Amino acid sequence: MDITKELKKDGMLLKKIPKKEQTIDICKMAIRQNPLALQFVSRKCLDSKMCLAAVKKDGQAFRYVPSQFITRKMCELAVEADPELLNNVPENFRTLRICINAIKKDVSTLSYVSREKRYELFDNNTEIDLIKKVVEHNSKWLMYMPNRPDVRAFCISCMEEDFSVAQYMPEQIKIADDILNYQKTKGKLHFIHKYYNSEEGKFCVKIKVVCGQHASIFDENEMIEESYCVVMEFGDFDKFYSFLDGDLFDAELRKFDFKGIDLKQL
Repeated sequence: MDITKELKKDGMLLKKIPKKEQTIDICKMAIRQNPLALQFVSRKCLDSKMCLAAVKKDGQAFRYVPSQFITRKMCELAVEADPELLNNVPENFRTLRICINAIKKDVSTLSYVSREKRYELFDNNTEIDLIKKVVEHNSKWLMYMPNRPDVRAFCISCMEEDFSVAQYMPEQIKIADDILNYQKTKGKLHFIHKYYNSEEGKFCVKIKVVCGQHASIFDENEMIEESYCVVMEFGDFDKFYSFLDGDLFDAELRKFDFKGIDLKQL
């Protein structure tokens, strides 16, 4: 059998050639016909250029590139061809650019990105459409999104459909005025501690936000509340008073002298 002619027809036949009998030319010939033949190339014939040539022709060949030959260019080509290949990209090559490119093609690939890096992926320059697609795929990923007016508006629209997503909002969004005001209009805020912090010179409100409830895994008749707490701080008494709708019941304000403040005028 003329192996050269056969390899030109089917590069995968390389697997039938013993590795000790393979040559660089034979391996290149096989890869030109079918880049996936890379998986059968003898290590003695393999180099970074051969791997790159295979990945350029077929991104799936990236699965068979030995770690010592992987380059950033290969990673970019692989993810461009198939975003699922992000899962095969070594951590040290998972740049923000490569990760974002994968997510733009398939939002589910965010699951392959480390939790720490997810916070770096989305910033003030991230398109709102991409943010929406990511959150619509997995509402828990809302926690990685930036604090921007358009993102907060999106959070409100999400809460209108399912208020339980509120628990996944980033901390800075949870304490944003527009978010809290919306939640207050829906009766979801419970003021559990109102007080004056004399050391900081600020009026504080500890708020419990009730998101929903679910049945206990131990007793289906027992419902467990889903909630979270935030603390709002006000440097101005008028704003503190207004936020509470004038309800100072149980407020701990003994350390505040109320000098120059007439509650009747508020």
